[in-house]
Amino acid sequence: MRVLLISGSPSWEYRYLSRLLIRDTTFDASCWLQSADIEAVRDGNTIIDRLPATAEDLYQYDAIIMLDPDPSEFGPGWAKAVESLVSDYGGGVLYQSSRKFTAQFMRDPAVKDLVNMLPVSRDPEADLLLNRIGHYQTRPWPVDIAPETRNHPILRLEREGPGADVTWKDFAGVYWHYPVLREKSVATVLLRHGNPQMRNAYGTHVLLATQFVGAGRTAFMAFDGAWRWRRVGEEYYNQFWVHMIRYLVEGKLLGAKKRATLMTDSDTVQLGTPVKVNARLFDARYKPLEIQQIDAVWKRGGDRQKFTLTKSANRPGWYDGSFSPVRTGNYELSLTLSGSAGSDTVSISHQIQVVRPNIEVLDPQLNRDAIMALLERAPEGGYYEIDALDELADAIPDRHEVTTVKSRPLPLWDRWWSLVWLIGLLSVEWFVRKWVKLL
Repeated sequence: MRVLLISGSPSWEYRYLSRLLIRDTTFDASCWLQSADIEAVRDGNTIIDRLPATAEDLYQYDAIIMLDPDPSEFGPGWAKAVESLVSDYGGGVLYQSSRKFTAQFMRDPAVKDLVNMLPVSRDPEADLLLNRIGHYQTRPWPVDIAPETRNHPILRLEREGPGADVTWKDFAGVYWHYPVLREKSVATVLLRHGNPQMRNAYGTHVLLATQFVGAGRTAFMAFDGAWRWRRVGEEYYNQFWVHMIRYLVEGKLLGAKKRATLMTDSDTVQLGTPVKVNARLFDARYKPLEIQQIDAVWKRGGDRQKFTLTKSANRPGWYDGSFSPVRTGNYELSLTLSGSAGSDTVSISHQIQVVRPNIEVLDPQLNRDAIMALLERAPEGGYYEIDALDELADAIPDRHEVTTVKSRPLPLWDRWWSLVWLIGLLSVEWFVRKWVKLL
C-alpha cells in the first residue's frame, strides 16, 4: 500500500507513525515534513524531494495521511486532485487535528474541496469554544465508543498473550481536541469525547469519524494524542494505524478506478453465447482515453485471437466489444495500454470460464424454428416428428467397421494361473495391511 504522510511539524505522532510505516513491509511510505529544511533528506521507503502536487503524482498513492498540515503549501488544484483521488479512484484520506494549523486549515478556501470530504461539519464558533475550554488541559478524558461500532475494523484489538485482557478503557485519554459541529449524515462515529461537558445540540463532541466519499473513504481525528496509547503496548498503537490505513485504502485495493479495468458481464459463460467485454481506460494523466479503438486478446491454452474494443459514444473512457468462444475451458482476456514512456505501459487481464450450455434444462420447450435453422447449416441430419420414429433407424448412416484378426485370439484371463496371481496379490495386500495395522 502506497502511503503519503504529510505533517506540518515533527510531532510525536509523526515520529512514531513514520517509523511504523517505514518498518512495516506492507507499506511503501513517502513522508513530507513541511517544517523541514528544503535540502533535508526526507523519511520513507520511497524518498520524495517535493510535495506531490499534480494529479498524476497524487494518483500513485493509495492513501494520504495528513497530520495537522500547513495549508499554505496547498493550492486549489491540489485539493481538487485529492478529492478526485478519493471519490473517483477509491483512495483514502485521513486528517488529524492539532493545535498549530487546524483552525487555519478549516477556514482556508484553497483546501475547501478537501475539507468538504471530511466526515464532520466545521463549527463556525470552534475558535471561541477553544478559547473557552482552553488550549491546554491537565486532565485526560477517556474516549467513548458506541456499542454499534465497538466491532468496527478500525477499533478491533487483536489481543494475544499477556495483554489479552486489554480494552479501550485502558488507553490514555484525550487532553486536547478540535471541536466540530457534528458528524455528517452518512458518517460513522467511532470515538466521542468522554467529558459530558464537551457537547452541543447534536451530542458529545466527535473525536474520530469515517465516511464513504464516492469510491473511497475519508476519516477525521479531532485529537493528536494517539501516540500516548503506546504506554499500553506498542503493538496496540501499531494495530490502530494499520487497521486505519487498510480501511481507508480498501476501496482502491478492491479495484476502484485504475488506469485500466477489464470486466465482463459474468465470469462464467455458456458456449455459444457471445462474451461482452467492457474496459475503462485512462491515459498517463488519468484522463479518459480518447482513441477510437484498442485491441484486446483472448487466450485458451495454445489458442490466441485478437478482438477489438470500440470507444463508447456516451461514456468517456469506456470501451465495448465482444467475441464468441469456440470451445469450453478457461479463457484469459488481456489488454495492454501503452504510454509515452515505458513506465506508463499498463497490462491487465481477466479470467472467465466457458462451460457447456444447459439450454435444455433452462428452457425445455420445443423450438422448432431454431432446430430447422440449425439443420440448414448441417451437412447431414433431419427433423422427425414423434409419429415418424420408425424412419429414424434407417436414416442413421451405417458406419460400422470390420477388423480382421489373422491369428487366433489368446484369452489371457481364461487361465488358471491368472486366477492364482490375482488371489495371491490380494492376499499379499491383505497381509501387509494387517501387519501395519491398517485393517
